[in-house]
Amino acid sequence: MTSISMPLNHAPLNLDSLRRSLNDCPIGHTIHYRERTASTMLLAHAERAAATDRSGQQAGDLADASGAIFVTEEQSAGRGRMQRVWETPYASALLVSILLDATQLSPALRQRPQLLPMLVGVAAAHTLAALPIKDTGEELLGRCVTLKWPNDLLLAIDPLASPLTYGKVAGILLESSFHHNRLDYVVIGIGLNVNQTRRQFPPAQVGAPPPVSLRSSLGRCVDRTSLLVNLCRNLAALLDSAPSSIYNQWRALLHTLGQPVTVRTMDSGMADVDSIFEGMAIDVTPEGDLVVENSHRERRFFSAGAVTLRPN
Repeated sequence: MTSISMPLNHAPLNLDSLRRSLNDCPIGHTIHYRERTASTMLLAHAERAAATDRSGQQAGDLADASGAIFVTEEQSAGRGRMQRVWETPYASALLVSILLDATQLSPALRQRPQLLPMLVGVAAAHTLAALPIKDTGEELLGRCVTLKWPNDLLLAIDPLASPLTYGKVAGILLESSFHHNRLDYVVIGIGLNVNQTRRQFPPAQVGAPPPVSLRSSLGRCVDRTSLLVNLCRNLAALLDSAPSSIYNQWRALLHTLGQPVTVRTMDSGMADVDSIFEGMAIDVTPEGDLVVENSHRERRFFSAGAVTLRPN
């Protein structure tokens, strides 16, 4: 009987290959797979709760659960920032959540959990930057991959164009749980556009980078299984990095710096009212706050908010 190989743009993840490749990796040693689910983030939170029940608050099961990944081919209620929903066609995107217990993190990351979004952004950027622009492999994506504060991964719409213009290829979401003001665990969610065609993208949001996928930029399909393996290994390799190294790598990748921006935040005094501040994104602090200076030299620091780039 002749086996029929499925095209990469429709192929489900190769679980056997994932297990072999990640068996000894701190991230991905345990794989929870659902062909379809509401949200991999919800699966990760549920597994952490179950591990706590099994362990009776002892470290064994909690440590074993740390580093587990939760993957799916399609989710109906994928979660992004600002309560946005992330929807993609079946087996076209990389949809993964990663569970990390605080006991398995370095002291620096436990004490400064605000470094975790930076670390994840750097790992994701490194994963894409190592991909070849063409099948010959002579030139890598490299500088075609960048970050938009605080958690969007950008990719050049045409890697061979000059100058480069960028679209959003991935979103990163972290949900942390604290116990007595100490980090208990964190769930990292990553939604990466891999093999969607341009016709499958949702309409671009006003003021936001247009959606893009690896396929639409590179002109070919990309193996999602290999991509996930490299992402897990890159993330694991950064877990013991010094805080200054994580911050410096993250800062160097930020496309937002040096750009005129509009920052929208929820007004703490009035429900459903946005506060708007316009200026130049001049820096980021080691805690991850964006520093914006307006035309009157007034500076504000933002730890959260929706940032849009304005024309010069």
